[in-house]
Amino acid sequence: MAFWSDATFKPITSNFNTGMMKPPIKGLIIHITDGASPGKGKPKLPPTLDGVWGWFCNPAANASANFCIAKDGETLQFVERTTGLGR
Repeated sequence: MAFWSDATFKPITSNFNTGMMKPPIKGLIIHITDGASPGKGKPKLPPTLDGVWGWFCNPAANASANFCIAKDGETLQFVERTTGLGR
């Protein structure tokens, strides 16, 4: 298993394929998180690590990532680094 020592491992339950990633890693893709909308006309809530984890566990999201880093530096790792993402 390949884990980053500075991250807390919190596995997601959807939107990944075990054993699909083959070395060498050729790049890094960085995205931002947008937060949650509490309802029409209300401002978006800031994203949280737990909120991102919950979204990635939703099969309808069809989204995932290996890691998420909060503004304070807290980091979650969602899949081991040898796991492929997507469907």
